[in-house]
Amino acid sequence: GGRVFPFLLKNQNAVAIAKAEGNSLSIPKLAINKPILQLEDIKPLRSESWMVPWGSTPDKGGNTIIVGHSYNSVLGKFSRSTFYDLDKMEKGDEITVTWKGKNYTYVVTGKGNIKPEDIWIEDPTANAVLTIYGCGKFENKTRNYVRAELKLQ
Repeated sequence: GGRVFPFLLKNQNAVAIAKAEGNSLSIPKLAINKPILQLEDIKPLRSESWMVPWGSTPDKGGNTIIVGHSYNSVLGKFSRSTFYDLDKMEKGDEITVTWKGKNYTYVVTGKGNIKPEDIWIEDPTANAVLTIYGCGKFENKTRNYVRAELKLQ
């Protein structure tokens, strides 16, 4: 059990920073409202969301990439996690990213299912988009993703 502790500490620190800076993800249709963590890698991520450091941020435009878990596996038992129902999102659904206390509302333009090696999903974009993905339901062979464009305020 001792090995888990550094990840738990990293998680708690990242959650505290997200709350202090005002960084959160809201997807009303899926009843998701989670802090957005800034981490070097996904290991400390639990039920929150993670903005990958090699993507953009909402204030800069481009491709902001947020990932999260779709399921948890504890001792061979599976349970739903944050992005389990991501495939239920439809064109026109809204997603709000609060970044450094400012709200950025995005409108879903597309969704799909890709393989882990389909890294084009993380390519930089000229326009301000939000890419959200998580693993397939109870398997790590696919990624469910949603792509949304910034709604002009």
